[in-house]
Amino acid sequence: MIHKIFLYAVFIFNITLTFAQPQYAFRDLKMHSKILGEQRRLIVMLPKEYKNTLSTYPTLYILDAESRLKEASEAVQFLMDNHFIPPVIMVGINNTDRFRDMTPVDSVLMKSLYPTRGHADTFLWVLRNEIIPFVNKNFRASSRRVLAGYDYSGNFVLNTFIKGNDIFDKYLCISPMLWWNGSSVLGDMQMFLKNNSIAGKYLFLSFGRNESPKMKADAHILERILSRNAAYAINWDCMWLPNQDHYTLYRESLTKGLEAIYKDYRYLTIQELVETGVEGAKEYERKILLNYGRKEVLPFSLLESVSIRLKQDKRYNDALLFLKYSAYCHPRKSEVYFYIGEIYEEMQNLELAIQFYEESAKREPDRWDYRQKVETVSKKIQDIKEKAQENSLSEKKDTIEH
Repeated sequence: MIHKIFLYAVFIFNITLTFAQPQYAFRDLKMHSKILGEQRRLIVMLPKEYKNTLSTYPTLYILDAESRLKEASEAVQFLMDNHFIPPVIMVGINNTDRFRDMTPVDSVLMKSLYPTRGHADTFLWVLRNEIIPFVNKNFRASSRRVLAGYDYSGNFVLNTFIKGNDIFDKYLCISPMLWWNGSSVLGDMQMFLKNNSIAGKYLFLSFGRNESPKMKADAHILERILSRNAAYAINWDCMWLPNQDHYTLYRESLTKGLEAIYKDYRYLTIQELVETGVEGAKEYERKILLNYGRKEVLPFSLLESVSIRLKQDKRYNDALLFLKYSAYCHPRKSEVYFYIGEIYEEMQNLELAIQFYEESAKREPDRWDYRQKVETVSKKIQDIKEKAQENSLSEKKDTIEH
């Protein structure tokens, strides 16, 4: 009976935790496109914190949402939950005619296979003048935007990079069909880069190792085109995924691409903070405020690990600086005062050590280890005082006898 009651209590506790956690909010919306004369479906995922803030958020536009939304939302949620990327508004755009909207204009040879193909420029106009204004009107979207597309929608990403690069800051192009229209996008890209500077923009490309020979050949040509124009402030990466092919690489590509875009947002590592010290932590906070408009502090668990490493390396002064910084960032954490006490104890400064041990015990009186440490160090101090008193009396006795 007791066992059943315990299991029931655990179950209720877990259910409570589940509902206590803020969940991602999805909005399923319809928008009428005057340009196309049709309804378009948008599925918007908002950050957990959205309803509790007045902030604006970067926007991630996901093409082919009817087939890619689940993978994309799971990847984005994981990255946001683990602080690899900042909170973003994700907008999934469903297709009504994929070949019409995602493929650039091509020769008549493709007409029999794809009769409606070749209207990417029109859809780019829809994106610029209808979809993005609709999102901006209904949500707190900032001017920072990312466009992500795969396969034929990867072609649309490249076409947008060339013809509408004022709309987005970052572009995720996943295994695009570079062969379309005789691989004309390669020549278009080369011509565009020769005549334009795209400072501040970023293009991420990804391909699987098991792509078709034609895809691989065109991809390597595109890499060379981008490399030769590096002097024109092109910021780009091309990633080859060794364990993926054209049909399996979407999730990994999206994840790695977003990590690359927001690499300055991820937390610093323990080693980086050990090397850069408190100034490194402060510089990180300044960059986040400047680049993302967010006031953030590094988590206590990370600062704690850095302090422990510095203490183990006997870099006591650096460890103390980090702990004092941790106390400023996380004033309610009693552990900070306990760790400072440990350092002073190792430095044989028991008078200071006991002050911080007592403070930690005062802040968290139920911690038996804190109370025990106070008792142990207090006894050490008392023993030292008694020993000193004994030595003093002995010296006086020796003086009198002599």
